[in-house]
Amino acid sequence: HLYERRNVTDLVDQSGLLVTEAGVSGFDSGDWMTYTDVWFGSAGDTVRIHFQFSSSTQGPGRIDARLGGVDGVVVGSLSPWNTNGEFVDAAFDIEGAEGLQQLTFTASTSSDVILKWFQLAPACFATNFICLDDDDCCSNSCSANGFCQPPQASAYFVGYQDRGCSGRNELAVTTTPTIEDCAV
Repeated sequence: HLYERRNVTDLVDQSGLLVTEAGVSGFDSGDWMTYTDVWFGSAGDTVRIHFQFSSSTQGPGRIDARLGGVDGVVVGSLSPWNTNGEFVDAAFDIEGAEGLQQLTFTASTSSDVILKWFQLAPACFATNFICLDDDDCCSNSCSANGFCQPPQASAYFVGYQDRGCSGRNELAVTTTPTIEDCAV
């Protein structure tokens, strides 16, 4: 499924890592974990990977996302920071991933990072997806609880239904829908 959140413990293979209920940890240079049947969609559908992780140290750690295995093409990298041991959500951009792939995360340096889950993502989500800021939510907003939420209808959008076409406009004025409104 496109944009499905995956537990990092659902890996199919790994080397050098500690896999527990809490997540995957014990990253040293050269360690890796692999997932199969990861669906990236068509070219341009998936441009980001969201992660939840924790770390207790500020380090130069880096985890690369690779297509095709341990020696595959690097499509993006996560550079974790010190979260004082608290789990936080993060994201990094990726390029060139499409279709059904084998996705491998490799550690290029040692780190005390614990990874919980990852999720492929488009440039922005419409609603009900985890967000880091408003940029992740298209024209919607990132709420305080970290999910994309539509703006309050009374403040920004007015819904309408007329002649079998329903939608919204951004003028906060109820109007008769046009052909362009119905095409969206």
